[in-house]
Amino acid sequence: MRGTFIPLYTKSVLSLSFFWTAKTSTVENQLVFLLRKELDTFARRNSKLFNVFYLLETSPEDWAYGKGYCTQDLIEEKLPSASTDTKMMLCGPPGMVNAANNAMVNLRFEKPGAMPKMTDEIFLF
Repeated sequence: MRGTFIPLYTKSVLSLSFFWTAKTSTVENQLVFLLRKELDTFARRNSKLFNVFYLLETSPEDWAYGKGYCTQDLIEEKLPSASTDTKMMLCGPPGMVNAANNAMVNLRFEKPGAMPKMTDEIFLF
């Protein structure tokens, strides 16, 4: 059965930026990178709605993406400013999540409380 999809909204109010970070380009990380082609294609087709950034702490010489850590400067450069319309969702190793959370608080995002609320600007997973 074929049909036509008719969107309910002509303009999306949602945009998503995705950082994928890792220490090295290991076999396990390469398995994750199997989705890189799909993520890049989606980002290219929806550039106003979706951005993806790849970072390796230690990268091979031919690595064409970001190198180093997801720092406060990088967050400030690549992500939207703090506002009630902006939500940050962080997941990963505790050290990285804590560093990113502190960087976002320094950038004037409201520090999350012990119990998450829908009005929070930062969510930790």
